[in-house]
Amino acid sequence: VSPAGQNGQRLLSPTCTAEFPQEKEKCLIAQRSAPFLQTPTFVWQSRFDLDQRSCELLPDCAASPPCVEAYARNMSSAIREQLLARRRPHGAFIDVCARHCDDGVKQLNGISVDGVTPLQALALWYFPEVAHNHTHDHTPHSRTLWEAPGVEAMC
Repeated sequence: VSPAGQNGQRLLSPTCTAEFPQEKEKCLIAQRSAPFLQTPTFVWQSRFDLDQRSCELLPDCAASPPCVEAYARNMSSAIREQLLARRRPHGAFIDVCARHCDDGVKQLNGISVDGVTPLQALALWYFPEVAHNHTHDHTPHSRTLWEAPGVEAMC
């Protein structure tokens, strides 16, 4: 897929496209564009994203729980390594729900990691003083990752 075909040329990082001048389409992929982000970014991602599984995995792999789990581990690792390991203060909420995007507003409150929903995690990441006031422990919080353990779930 070309950036011109997606009409996304202006969305691409000039630094990323300079890194991949003959393969600018790579800059449409989060894993390739994340290292070039300048603005702090918070991502909400399912380890078991249904759209990515249908587009990225071969049918035999998509039907194999061990193969799907390996893909999920790789996705989590990519988010940690390509986004969160950078010096910029990015954040992420990674759940284990079999879903794509938000699949309806009800999931905003139905998914949690350590008792925190995606919107609460965003608020705690963006406003660390909220976490400080909420916990009353006088310790500044700078959590950047909420990741659900376990295998695929129906949420």
